[in-house]
Amino acid sequence: MRVLIVDDDRAVRESLRRSLAFNGYDVELAADGNQALARFPAARPQVVVLDLQIPGPNGVEVTRTVLEQDPSARVLILSASGEQEDVLEAVKAGATGYLVKSAHSRELVEAVRGVAA
Repeated sequence: MRVLIVDDDRAVRESLRRSLAFNGYDVELAADGNQALARFPAARPQVVVLDLQIPGPNGVEVTRTVLEQDPSARVLILSASGEQEDVLEAVKAGATGYLVKSAHSRELVEAVRGVAA
């Protein structure tokens, strides 16, 4: 399964990439909303793991655009915020799942698997 990780923090991107690659996922990376939207068509990921607070189009805008391009794609929001308003905004945009960044890497792998199903 191919996953696109979008986060403006390089250390976070690399940590997520290692966790998912170790579990057999094919991983692509993007540092901001513009990179995510540029790479999405060629990468054709089944799941986009997306930070809400990214430069360029933010996570909510990227979610909407990705799902307009490919309604079968799944978006897992991974955010430092667990605020109800942020969760609602992401879900309204079409996100399939929401996970806080403090989650263990095992929870991330399970969440990616869950939103893909």
